Amino acid sequence: MDGNKRLAWLATYVFLDTNGHAPIASQDAVFDLVMAVASGALDDLEKIAGQLAAWSRDR
Repeated sequence: MDGNKRLAWLATYVFLDTNGHAPIASQDAVFDLVMAVASGALDDLEKIAGQLAAWSRDR
């Protein structure tokens, strides 16, 4: 992943964590999600949100 994709994931992680939902996912799973979103292969916001919700746990 280049810097933009890493920064996008970090911003997403911080946003979720700040709002009480710390995401737990393997680096491979995060890489796959970020690359799918960046390439346009995954552009359905409900599916993206669903994946983030599946990885999130309440603090």
